[in-house]
Amino acid sequence: MTKKDLTQEVFLELRSRILNFKLLPGVRVSDKEMAEKFGLSRTPVREALIRLAEQGLLEARHNRGFTVKVFSTREVQDLYTLRATLEEMAVDLTTKNLDREKAQTLRDILAAYPALMKDQNLAGFNDADEAFHRQIADYSHNALLAQTLKSLQGQVRLARLYDHLRPVSFMETYREHTQILEHMTRGEAARARKAMARHILNSMKIIIKILEGRETPPEAERRKRLWQGE
Repeated sequence: MTKKDLTQEVFLELRSRILNFKLLPGVRVSDKEMAEKFGLSRTPVREALIRLAEQGLLEARHNRGFTVKVFSTREVQDLYTLRATLEEMAVDLTTKNLDREKAQTLRDILAAYPALMKDQNLAGFNDADEAFHRQIADYSHNALLAQTLKSLQGQVRLARLYDHLRPVSFMETYREHTQILEHMTRGEAARARKAMARHILNSMKIIIKILEGRETPPEAERRKRLWQGE
C-alpha cells in the first residue's frame, strides 16, 4: 500500500472510532501509540490525525499531541446556528417537492428508531438520525446545500453526545422528527421549517447547559460506561 492508502486507512478507522464513541471527547490520541497499534510508521498516522483535526474531530495541542474534540459553548452555538439555518432551507425546499415515494423513504427511516431506542444503541440511533437529516437535504435538489450539511455531520454527532447523556433524548428526537415529517407531508413548509429550527436549537441549548455545568444529566456516567461497553 502507498503512504496515501495507509493514511486513508488510519483516517477512516480513527474517524469511525470517534463517531461511534469508542474514543470520547477529551481522550488523548497519541500518534506513537496508534502507529504501534496499526504496525505503521508515525508519518501516515500523523497525517491522518491532522486530517481529523481539520474536520473538527480532533484538537491539536502544542507539545501535547491530539485529543478528541471538546467543544466550547461558543463553538456549539456557532455550529448549531449555522446548521439550523441550512436545515431550515433544506426542509423548506424538500417540502415543496415532496412526493409519496420520498415521504415513504423518510417514514422508513423513522420506523427504525423504536428498536434502536429500546436497545440504547447510541451509534445506530445517530446513524438513523443523520440519515433522516441527510435524506431531507438530498431531496432539496441543492447539491451545495446537501454537501455543506454533510460536512458538518461529524462535528454535530460529536457535540450531540452531551445531549444523549439525558435518558429522554432519543424519545425527544423521535417525536420531533415525526412532527417535522408530518408537516412536510401536509405541505406545511413554514411549519416544517419552524419545527426543524426548534428541534436543532433546543438541542443546542441543552448541550450548552451541560457544558457549562448548569445541568447534570441523570445517570450520565452509567450511560457513558454503557456506550463504551464497560
